[in-house]
Amino acid sequence: MSFETQLVQMSRYELTASADAYTEAITALSGRTEAEGPEGVLRYSFYVDPEGETAGSLIIYRDPEAWMAQHDVVGPWEEYQRFYQTIRLVGLRFLGNFPAEIRGWLDERGLSYEYLGHLAAGFERS
Repeated sequence: MSFETQLVQMSRYELTASADAYTEAITALSGRTEAEGPEGVLRYSFYVDPEGETAGSLIIYRDPEAWMAQHDVVGPWEEYQRFYQTIRLVGLRFLGNFPAEIRGWLDERGLSYEYLGHLAAGFERS
């Protein structure tokens, strides 16, 4: 696997519930995603300002197909719905391999996003 094929998603959220409610909801979703979600989800990390009203996430997918699989799988989950009751999405940024299929999926749902698709330089350690 090469990081050149990966898709990185960074999201910014405004909390619509308490930081504790957000943390509880994303802990449940994260646990189920780890147990039952697509193996192409390589990193699933969520952050919150416990004193404030903001949160964010960094998710790394093996490839764009893993992103599509993840969204097909988790959409109907009760944990996913509960998570989205705690936030309002205010920003999406994608880095890396970002095909038209994903852009179309986002456009159909009226989601705005930014992306940088050209890797200028980098390396990966394991």
